[in-house]
Amino acid sequence: MNKQQTPLIAGAIIVSFLMIFPFIYTANNYPYIMHIMIAGFYYAILTSSWSMLSGYGGQFSFGHMGFTGVGAYTTALFCHYIYLSPEATNICTEFAVGSRYLIIVNPIGITSSTLVQDCLREAMSIWDGSVKVTPMPVWLGIVLGVIMGGLFGLLIGLLVLPLRAAYLALFTLGFTEILRAAISSELNITRGQAGLELPKLFENGITFFGRHFDKTDPLPPYFVMLFLLFFCLGVLYWLAQ
Repeated sequence: MNKQQTPLIAGAIIVSFLMIFPFIYTANNYPYIMHIMIAGFYYAILTSSWSMLSGYGGQFSFGHMGFTGVGAYTTALFCHYIYLSPEATNICTEFAVGSRYLIIVNPIGITSSTLVQDCLREAMSIWDGSVKVTPMPVWLGIVLGVIMGGLFGLLIGLLVLPLRAAYLALFTLGFTEILRAAISSELNITRGQAGLELPKLFENGITFFGRHFDKTDPLPPYFVMLFLLFFCLGVLYWLAQ
């Protein structure tokens, strides 16, 4: 084994350990440990993007968090404000899509009585359970978030890549700060620090290799990556038909 093979072998050992860890660790602090692992994987992705941009491209950007925010809020807003219903509410903004209605819920901001005052909840109280309203699937929101984050990255990149050194850094820093200010100030839509309530990714839970994860359990991050990978492969297969 030479010095070039050592990092590869060490990396394979670490990845193998992380793959089997969720199935062998059973202590009571499992949710906390998984939270740490998910955060670690997230920052590993961030580090990789910095390595590509700064290490190989020689550019210095503060836009990473901004693009992440665009993707995250695209998913959140899509899943929070858009629903499908077999009946028209006649009080929400809605569009007929075949035999169903695409409903856009009106923003109500931060209220003292939680999220029960929008037009859809008013309609559901009138229907009294006779009409089943379907929320948008979270996986579709994730896909849209990825697309929007990449699209904003492309647009900002086309504008700033001719710049160099501090100018590129300042432009991307300005974009991130403008986005942060807009999200913080638009309380009626984004609800600021209160956050947006979303449906669970797997409402009935999911089972991986004999282990069941409830809808509120933190999933190992690579499970979600595998899910998205298989989803993308399925879409490509469907388009190829």
